[in-house]
Amino acid sequence: MHLSTRCIVWPKPATDAPVRPDTPSPTGQQSGQRGDEDLVGLRDYQEGDSPKLIAWKTLARSDQLKSRRMAGGGSATTWGDFNFAPPGDLEYRLSVLARWIIDAEKANENFGLRLPDQEISPNQGRVHRDRCLDALAAMGSDVEYRLA
Repeated sequence: MHLSTRCIVWPKPATDAPVRPDTPSPTGQQSGQRGDEDLVGLRDYQEGDSPKLIAWKTLARSDQLKSRRMAGGGSATTWGDFNFAPPGDLEYRLSVLARWIIDAEKANENFGLRLPDQEISPNQGRVHRDRCLDALAAMGSDVEYRLA
């Protein structure tokens, strides 16, 4: 019996990664800035949304799972940006980005990822972390590993 299995191999997180630099967000705000946060509306819940953002009263009234949309930077938003990763070969730069992503998730920070061919908007949680690490694993590679 032969089973074909696909797998994604994430970059090994760097043990010697430098401190993540403040990188500007698309709106020009520096990552890590904090301020007052305002509710700007509700949206359909997406897997990986923080439980802190779930609109529990809306769920109780309507049985619709919604997440609150916030603006104003009340929580830190950080960016893992390929252009701000330290110089080195591709593998090293990806391992540094992996470290920054894992550290941001452990600190419950909103974080986003900018790569030369894509941008993943800031969010929180393990599902979001995994999505970012998947993007790092796929960067610049059309290789598909098959295990037999």
